[in-house]
Amino acid sequence: MNESMDRVLVDWLREGERYQVHLDVLVGPSFAPIVQRRMSSDGTITAEGLTPRRYDEQTDLFLSSLLIFRIWSLASFFHDSR
Repeated sequence: MNESMDRVLVDWLREGERYQVHLDVLVGPSFAPIVQRRMSSDGTITAEGLTPRRYDEQTDLFLSSLLIFRIWSLASFFHDSR
């Protein structure tokens, strides 16, 4: 990525076996981005890895400074703890 134009921010939170992660990606200059994506996930940490309970994603595509396209994605995961 071009450091002067693109940006990725990650916020990772953990409390015991639970986690939350938030990821923000900006492509293009901050005053006129081309793409902006926000992703969030929360769930539990197991011996096999992360087990998400919820995942959200929003992607914005821009032409100039005008928002031209927005995609929302929401997924919920259910884990049987038996």
